[in-house]
Amino acid sequence: MSIGLLFPAALAALAALALPLLIHLTRRSERQLMTFAALRWLRAKERARRRVRIDEWRLLALRLLLLAAVAMLLAQPVWVGARNERPWVVVVPGADSAAHANDPALRDAEWHWLAPGFPAFANAAPRSPTEAASLLRELDATLATTQPLAVIVPDHLTGLDAERIVLSRHVDWRIAATRAPVTTEPAASEPQQVAIRHDADHAAISRYFSAAANAWNAGSEVPGDDPVQQPFAIDSAAIDPATADVALSAGTDWLLWLSAEALPPAIERWLAEGGTVLRTAETASASDDRAVEVWRSTRTGASLSAQRNGMGRLLILHGAQLPERLEPEFPALLHGWLSAPARGPDQALAQHVAPTTGIPAWPAASTPLDDLLIWLIAALWLIERLLASARRKASRA
Repeated sequence: MSIGLLFPAALAALAALALPLLIHLTRRSERQLMTFAALRWLRAKERARRRVRIDEWRLLALRLLLLAAVAMLLAQPVWVGARNERPWVVVVPGADSAAHANDPALRDAEWHWLAPGFPAFANAAPRSPTEAASLLRELDATLATTQPLAVIVPDHLTGLDAERIVLSRHVDWRIAATRAPVTTEPAASEPQQVAIRHDADHAAISRYFSAAANAWNAGSEVPGDDPVQQPFAIDSAAIDPATADVALSAGTDWLLWLSAEALPPAIERWLAEGGTVLRTAETASASDDRAVEVWRSTRTGASLSAQRNGMGRLLILHGAQLPERLEPEFPALLHGWLSAPARGPDQALAQHVAPTTGIPAWPAASTPLDDLLIWLIAALWLIERLLASARRKASRA
């Protein structure tokens, strides 16, 4: 902790301290000469030179302090380096932070929302930030360098920009599930029309997707050797499986294109007019610059990317291996892929955009001392006036 000056050149005003010193040396208290008759005929003797004596030294000291305080005010002093080690926790709106609320490491931390102004967590949740990356950089520059920072984010993070999030401190990046919106009444929806089109090479895998789509219907029973053992209701759907040469029926909402062939022109037009297509690709990474990765397998290199195509949305499943299709959760995973809104370049998986360190620490936050100096100047001026008035009254008496 120390005191810094924003405008140190203003200390040149300290040269004005010589002014009251010269005044006190040249203007001593006036003395009246009185002639005594008995001493008139005595021969004047040279008096020994005495040292310089300052009269009214208290008044002089006050005036010097007053000028010094004015010079310091012009130099704009600030208090820097206040040490603060209390950790901060910021929660991105939409993240389910309940799992981290009882963490002993975060129990004594200050909880806030990642929103403009960083409101307290006890306040109502704001809407999802549109500038999450910018807010994290602002928070990094605002907090003391000794304060730990933990960030609780949903699995999909919005409000990103074209730059990697690089901060001056290590961040405890905690990924939580996305909190489901609270609804008072379940919204009634029409059955989804799901078309599945496959070629000969993908006929076997198409059965897994067909089984997963059938599992969306409550109480549905999947015939044959369906790998989904526990169907559950997510939505209602009408499944239309066929080979790749069969045209789409009217009213189709989602299309699963399980074929290495390009999309036919009719399906391309349907996609551009607002359809949703999930297709497979044998490569393990997206090659289109417009694509945004929205899911990645924890077992293999398979991933899912999404991109806009006209008014529609194209989902591309990269990688030949997809062991998740054998899991009971695959119907819910597939439904989430198809029903999630299109993601732009400002959104990504939270696990891929964790902040890194690489910039110097920001200067310590400073507190201006202007108000304190103004009160000090006012007090010194008042005391100086009182002493000066008392001096004048004493000299008159």
